[in-house]
Amino acid sequence: MPTGFHTRTLYFYRFTGRPNFFDSKVLKESLAQALVDFYPVAGRLRLDENDRKEIICNNEGVLFVEAEANGEMDELGEFGPRPKLGLAPSVDYSKGISTYPLFLVQVTRFKCGGVCLGFAYEHNLSDGYSAIHFINTWSDLARGLPISMPPFLDRTVLRARNPPNPTYRHTELQFPTPTKTPLVNHSPMKYSAFKLTRAQLDKLKDKCQPENNLNHAFDGVRPVPYSTYVALAAHAWQAVCRARGPPPPEDTRQETWLYIPVDGRSRLGLPRGYFGNVIVNAVVVASWAELVSGPLSFAVGKVREAVAKIVEEAYLRSALDYLEMHPTSMGARAGSPFGFPNLTVIGWAKLPFYEADFGWGGPIHVGPAEAPSEGATIVMRSQENDGGLLYAVSLPEEQMELFKTYFYNI
Repeated sequence: MPTGFHTRTLYFYRFTGRPNFFDSKVLKESLAQALVDFYPVAGRLRLDENDRKEIICNNEGVLFVEAEANGEMDELGEFGPRPKLGLAPSVDYSKGISTYPLFLVQVTRFKCGGVCLGFAYEHNLSDGYSAIHFINTWSDLARGLPISMPPFLDRTVLRARNPPNPTYRHTELQFPTPTKTPLVNHSPMKYSAFKLTRAQLDKLKDKCQPENNLNHAFDGVRPVPYSTYVALAAHAWQAVCRARGPPPPEDTRQETWLYIPVDGRSRLGLPRGYFGNVIVNAVVVASWAELVSGPLSFAVGKVREAVAKIVEEAYLRSALDYLEMHPTSMGARAGSPFGFPNLTVIGWAKLPFYEADFGWGGPIHVGPAEAPSEGATIVMRSQENDGGLLYAVSLPEEQMELFKTYFYNI
C-alpha cells in the first residue's frame, strides 16, 4: 500500500513577554484564512486510474494540536531532533493515503513561556519552498498583514509536452546502481550537526581549486570560484565515503551517487508564487575508489558540472516528459531512499524559515524534528546567524568520529 511522506520541522520561539503569546484564537483564525487561498493544503491524496497520486481539494481540513511541556525550553540544550519528546505531530498512515491530513501543526508550550511549533507537511503536496510560502503567509495573516504573494495553483504550467519527448538520459530519475554488498552495521545510528565557520567555508572553497590554479590565472583568466553549497556538498561526499570505509575486494568498482536537490522555479520561468513540487536532483556518479583517492577539486568539478546541466530549461522540460513516460521511476516517488553507498545533501540554509513571525517575534531556531536517515544530510544556517553553516548527518556511531576527522580536515 502506498504510504505518505511528511517532512517534520520544529520552530522554537523564546518567550518575549508580549501579551497573549501565541494565542490559540489568533493562530487558528489566521490559519483558516491562509487555507482559503492555499486550499489544496486542506485536501487529501488519492490514487488515479494509473496509480499516480493526486490531490483532492475536498476541504477536509488540517490538524491543529496543542500540548504542554513539563519543562523549560533551555533544558533541551542544543536544538537537535528530539522525536521522543513528541514536539511534532504524528501521522497515522495505516488507513490509506486518503485518510490523513496533508498538513499538521502542534503548538507546544514550555513552562518558561517559550513555544515550539512542530509541523508535518506532506511532500507530495509541494516542496519545501511552497511549504514555507504557506507557513510564512499564515504568520503574516496572524500579524494582521495581507497576503503578499498569493499562491499560483495552476499546475498545467508543468505539464509534459504532447507527445512527451525526453531528449536526455536523466540519470537523476532512475534508481541508483544497487550495491553488491548491502550495508551491514550493528552500530547504533548517531545524529550530529557540525559547524563550519565563515572562515572555514572560505578556506574550503579555496581548497576546491586545482593546486596550479589557486593563486595564478590560467590564460589570463582567474578560475571561477565555487559556490559554498557546491563546495560543501563535494567535501561532505568525500568525507562520508571515507568514513564508511572501502567496499569489499569483490566490489571494487562500487559506485556512489550524490544527489543535489535544485529548485527549478526560476529556470522554468514559473509564475511568482507557484505552489507545488519543482525540486529536481542533480546527480553525480563516481566509483568509491576514485572519489576517496582523488583531490577535492575532482569531486567539486563533477558536482558543478551536474548542477550546471540540470538548471537548463531544456533539460528540465525533458525531465517532465521522462516522468510522463515513466510514472514508476524514482523521480515520481517522494521519499525515495538515498542511503548507503549514496548521499544526498539538502540545502536549507537559504530557505526563509526565520521569516515566520506570528506577531511575537521570529524563531530562534528552525531544524528537523527527526534525525535524517542514513544517507540524507541537511545544510542549515548556524544558530548564531554569523555566516557559518551546520551540516547535519546521521551515521553509524563507529563511523561518526571518523567522519568528524575527515570533515574538519580542510
